[in-house]
Amino acid sequence: MKIPELTNNNITSFLKLDNYEDLDESEQELINLVKESAFSYIQEETGLSTEQIEDKDDLTIAYLSLCQDFYDNRALQIDKNTVNNTVDTILSRHRINLI
Repeated sequence: MKIPELTNNNITSFLKLDNYEDLDESEQELINLVKESAFSYIQEETGLSTEQIEDKDDLTIAYLSLCQDFYDNRALQIDKNTVNNTVDTILSRHRINLI
């Protein structure tokens, strides 16, 4: 499954939430923001275009993991400054913006 094939309900299920339609409007907006942020993070970390990202199956788990991390750690302060090893491993395989 590729990122564009994910439904809002796939994502809320991964986050262990109710169906997207059953969430209140503010929670739906937060889910949408998390989705956009996760996709943007993948773009920035890899340097891949939208089309390239959307074509790779293995980036889906990184995307979902980022959604989970962004949703769970949405507090103003974070105690640790670490990246999920699974996400980092997957993204490093696709980085084209190495300097």
